[in-house]
Amino acid sequence: MAIILWLDKTVTLSGLMMSTHYEHNIHDHEDPSAGYTWMIGLVGTVLLVVTVLATVALYYNVKASEVKEVFTEQPRIDVKKLRAKQLQVLSNTPHWVEREDESGEIKRYLAIPIDRAVQLVIEQHGGAQASAFDMQGD
Repeated sequence: MAIILWLDKTVTLSGLMMSTHYEHNIHDHEDPSAGYTWMIGLVGTVLLVVTVLATVALYYNVKASEVKEVFTEQPRIDVKKLRAKQLQVLSNTPHWVEREDESGEIKRYLAIPIDRAVQLVIEQHGGAQASAFDMQGD
């Protein structure tokens, strides 16, 4: 016996006899009403568009306030004063500096002028490296 299913119709073949049997509920409405389908589709589309636009607006609002906070509300640094302060640090007299390392332990470092540090490196390493170092400094 073989059974062939096609959409909502079942056909049974047995020997020479063939029978057709329809399984359909008379009170069943398979297709929804077109008006409700359009209404649900349009309302869903409008809600999706509003949600996306609100998310984009929120994102750019936060981004704009962050940019304002980072770039416009930072105090301006006078470049000449900063350069003078950096040069003073580099050419200052030797002194001890205390700094906290990653583990929280306070370490002391000897800070020396940059010119003296260059001389120490040349004396320590000497030779061909020293002449190459002198040429870079010029």
